[in-house]
Amino acid sequence: MPQSDPQGANGRAGNKRNRWRTFLWKTAMGEPYSDVFDRPDEELMTASEFGVSDKDSEILGLIGEEELTSFTFEGLKRRAAAHPETLSRSLDRLEELSILERANGAYRLTAKGQELLHAHPLSRSTGGIPLVRTLLPPTVPVRQVFANLKGRWFGTLRWLGYSEMTDEVVLKWVTADGKVQLDARLSEGELTIEGRLLQGEDRVAAIRASHELMTQISAVTSKPRLRRALMMEYGHQSLMPN
Repeated sequence: MPQSDPQGANGRAGNKRNRWRTFLWKTAMGEPYSDVFDRPDEELMTASEFGVSDKDSEILGLIGEEELTSFTFEGLKRRAAAHPETLSRSLDRLEELSILERANGAYRLTAKGQELLHAHPLSRSTGGIPLVRTLLPPTVPVRQVFANLKGRWFGTLRWLGYSEMTDEVVLKWVTADGKVQLDARLSEGELTIEGRLLQGEDRVAAIRASHELMTQISAVTSKPRLRRALMMEYGHQSLMPN
């Protein structure tokens, strides 16, 4: 087993990758995996011991970090800045291990994958830049907004996927250049949009992308009165830089 510095950042990152590799290998062999995350670091397997790559572990870690219920290949490719062939191989392996499955042109966690990530959550993505926070008119059905926006591309925004929880749903997009991610949180009566800078420090790009998203949200509400209400709330409560 290669030497590592368990106290340093590189050592911790390496141990985390080895933990996921061990899990993936044990799962492929049909062995119990629940104790993998409780084992001492020295009992973990390294990449040289079997055919699971760093990228497989990284992709599974990103899915867990983003808490993705469903996602697209193109969206994850931009989010992970991954080469298409490398990502395709990783997703194929995760599918073979019954962690992911394909449905309706997207990938989603299987029951097994959900159990794993819920039982052993990874560090979640940190909060982004608050761009919009607004109250939705009470007559706007959240499910209708979600259904009309899910999977859509518009302007510079490319669909990544969504996270569905008990009290909210989070829709996620990445800009075509992969530099900005937008998360739109929909709960009963409230909409919050956050931006995350994946590359560089261009806050203006995040703000412009949020404008594109708000325009689309306004467009998918069917009644003109509701569109006006959304835009009025957005205009009054949008958080712009000084």
